[in-house]
Order: sequence, then structure tokens, then C-alpha cells
Amino acid sequence: MSTDLAEIPAKELTENVNHHKLTEDDNRTASRDIIQRLKRYSDIAKLWVNGEAGKEIAERLRMDKAKVSTAINHELPVIAFAARDFLRELEGIGYFSKVSNVKSVSGRGTRTKLESLRGGIWPYSGKVVPKGYMLGDGNKILVDPQKGPALQRVFTGIMAGDIIGLAAKRQGFEPDDVYRILRNPRFWMGEVPDPQGFGGYVPGKHKVLLDAASWKKIQEKRPGRPLGHLAYGFDRKGREEQLDSEKADKIRRVFQERSKRKPVEEIAANLSLTYSLVYRILRNPAYKKIVGAKLWDESQKVHLSSKERIGTRNEVTILSLLPASTGEIMGKTGLSWLAVWQHLDRLRKQGKVDREPGPRGKWQPLIIPINRQKPKRQKQPSALAQPTAS
Repeated sequence: MSTDLAEIPAKELTENVNHHKLTEDDNRTASRDIIQRLKRYSDIAKLWVNGEAGKEIAERLRMDKAKVSTAINHELPVIAFAARDFLRELEGIGYFSKVSNVKSVSGRGTRTKLESLRGGIWPYSGKVVPKGYMLGDGNKILVDPQKGPALQRVFTGIMAGDIIGLAAKRQGFEPDDVYRILRNPRFWMGEVPDPQGFGGYVPGKHKVLLDAASWKKIQEKRPGRPLGHLAYGFDRKGREEQLDSEKADKIRRVFQERSKRKPVEEIAANLSLTYSLVYRILRNPAYKKIVGAKLWDESQKVHLSSKERIGTRNEVTILSLLPASTGEIMGKTGLSWLAVWQHLDRLRKQGKVDREPGPRGKWQPLIIPINRQKPKRQKQPSALAQPTAS
């Protein structure tokens, strides 16, 4: 027997578990839709500010050109200024401080631990102290007198060009530990998670073992994926990537000089950059959004010098050896570990190769190279050599 919803008391209906579940699902869906729309507006704004036209933005984001034009000319200004005023109003009435004060009991416990961590006190088990540090009285975070300087020597060796595994083993560390530090170096750089729970990091009171300038140099020496790979010219603030204005100007000058048909060696010397870095910049599609499609296309049409052709030939050779591990490629090509990794990293950015999961995963080709060798002609016997019928 069915029951009419109108006959159920309002209190009983609102206290029904299914009612709450449906309401929560609707709220989640609405919130998700709002976030997705704001993300799409943000993507359009970034591309537009970087100099791309509406047609290019529509092609990149796979949107209708008319909708992109409407978003740029009408919707984005309204939303941007309304969001700015909305945030100012929330901050003025103390909304953000109110949110931080109404967390659950477990949330308060976590926030208390992060506050202790920010004050230089280790709030967790003494068995999991970060490498290079030790605990003093009252669980105060101190630098280990032996492991701390040894870890700094590891960083210095990597900046000098040493392979991470060898540099770590020389100082008594496991390579995996050093890799983990370089992928997420915030604590060793003197930062801890924000206790307020809004994401990002804040300065702590423990001693720094890895300064920001040294970490940047290490990332320029090794092609890794720290916190998600960042190309030259981009910095990370919290969880967001930001464009370094000074480096962005250098990147634009690299492409401007290249469009004038200057070789990589001359560009590197004029801008005080290394040949390898300029070569990587010119080959990385990520910089197209910085310099614009027109300048990017002009720079790609410049003929390669003899030294650049060697780099291209090496990549073709590496592609012909796949699938193979990094060590196998080094043995067959005679290239150094760093050179092989740089070539593979460029090929991965171009979507031509990828690596199997695991520490010894092999590199696999994503695009099957075309055999452009002309087939050998079979020599036909001369008509004069044919035996005649008697």
C-alpha cells in the first residue's frame, strides 16, 4: 500500500535518513558543478592573459568558439569582480576565523598537532623523525649532529652533478630516502602544513637543512617529478603553480632570439643560460602558452645546427632501442645517465614514450617509429644475359 508524502508529518520527513542522503548528494553535485565551472573559467582566463586568441582557446579546451568569446567578454569580468567582493565581505565579517573554530573534535586534535609542529615540537612517534633530525627535551626538533651535515653534503653533491643514488650512499643514506625528500622537501626547507587547514605551508621553527635556492638548482640538474613536475620558469606556492615573471621574460627572449634564426649556443651565451636548458625550452610544448602560438611556430621552423641535429639523432636512436631500461640504453648508446634521462624526459613530455611502474620499469614507445629506409632494389638480370632458346 503506497503512502502519500503529503500525509507524512514534516518533522518525520526531514528526519528520514534517505531524505538527508538525497539532500547531501544534491549539495555535493551542486558544489562539484560550481567548482568545475570556476575551473573552466580559470583555464580560459589563463590562456587569454597569456596571449592566446579565442579560437585557439576553444580548440585547446574543446569548447565552442562563441561560448569562449562570451566567457571572455561578458561572464569572466562579472564573475571575477563579484568573487573579489564576496571574499572581501567574508573576510570582513570574520567568516574564515569562524570556520576554523567550528571544526570537529578530531579536527581540533589534528590542528593542535600541527600547531605544535609549527612551534618546533614533534607531536608524533619518535620512531618516524625526518631524516637529518633528532628529538631533544620535550620532543623539540633538533638537527642530528652527524646525519644533518651528512644530508647537506648529499644535496651539495647532487648540485655538483652527482647521481642521487651515489651521493646518498656515500653519506650513508638510502637513495629512496633522498628521492622522497626531493619529491616533498617542505619540512627540510623549514615549512610545515598550515594548521588552519586551508592548504599550503607556513614557516616552522626547526632549522632548515635545504634552502629554496639549492632545491631549485637540484631540480635543474635532475629531470624528476617533485610535487608534480615543474618546468623551468614555474614555481610552486602551496599546491598552486605560479609563473616566475623574471624567468618568463627570459623564456620569451629565448624564443624571440630563436625566431631570428640564431643557434642555441649563441642564445645560451647571450642570456647566461646553459646550452642544455635552452635546448629543452625550445623543445618543450609547455612554453607555448607563455610565448604564444605565433612565436612558438616561428621558432620551430628554424633549421637545426649540427650540434642540435646530434641531439635529435640521439633521440631517434633511443626510440629505436625501446622497450628498454635506462641502463640498457646507456650501455647501447654510450651516453651518460644524465644525457639519457634528459632525452627520455623530453620524449615523455612530447607523448612519445612512457615508463612502466616500478623502480626498474622499462621505457615503452607510445608512437611506433616509421621505417623510412628505402627498400633495396633487386638487381634484375640483363636481357643480354638471358639464355636464348635453341
